[in-house]
Amino acid sequence: MIDNPVSSYLYNAQACAIGGSIVRPVVQNINAPAVSVLTPAGGYQTSTMENYQLENIISIRKAVTQVSGSKGAGAYNSFASVEIEGLNIENEVTADRIVAKLSNTVPFGADEPAFSSGGCLFVNLRVGGVLVEPELAIDLHTRLSTFSALDAAWKNANHADHGALRSAARNWYLSQADIDKEEANPGGYPIRPAEQTRNGRVRVSLLKGLRGNISHFSRNGLTLQVPNFGKIHLCEMLVGKYSRSLTMLRMQLGSPVEGDESVGHLDLNGLEHP
Repeated sequence: MIDNPVSSYLYNAQACAIGGSIVRPVVQNINAPAVSVLTPAGGYQTSTMENYQLENIISIRKAVTQVSGSKGAGAYNSFASVEIEGLNIENEVTADRIVAKLSNTVPFGADEPAFSSGGCLFVNLRVGGVLVEPELAIDLHTRLSTFSALDAAWKNANHADHGALRSAARNWYLSQADIDKEEANPGGYPIRPAEQTRNGRVRVSLLKGLRGNISHFSRNGLTLQVPNFGKIHLCEMLVGKYSRSLTMLRMQLGSPVEGDESVGHLDLNGLEHP
């Protein structure tokens, strides 16, 4: 094993199966125990939850979270994952299985980590009882595994991944009508600056497209508006120079149940010092 006698690494990883709160018809936090958090020293943690139930609003048959951090041959490695089986939210959003995975590798002395989202998937995701099949852009984010690679693709209109990355970002802030116009005439609309959080992270998505009949709800970019249920944000990803987070489903529930939920959330980063 190659050691690095000069620097050390502070690991940071977390994985949560489901979280949030309900404010109507009951007021209750979603205190599901399937949460794993990595200490700065690394190591491994896992948590398993079975037969979770919140009133008749949310149920999960089983969820497993894992986080790990270790030093390998010439690099620091981190990993976070969530696997959910038998998700049911108000009988409106159901899935046999949801898997979220993030990993990164930081070579000793490197300026930024390389990330991977390989292994993420939905199995039999249904909205309003109708099968919805998300297509995930794992290949895109594998090629753009570092922030520098993503930034280069974003700024260069001739880059092979520019169009796909543009689609992954613009869907958050353009209306569906504007997206349709851009699809019809990609060269006719200037790309907008990526939306960034205050810590400089760029909001993109792991979603590439949807298959199936989605005529029973409306879609605005990466957000689904389901009548008498609320909004569903799909595969939300925040990318920073040293970090990535992924939420497979983020929901803003409207009527008759009101509240906010995140399903399958991961956050992964770390810091080499000095």
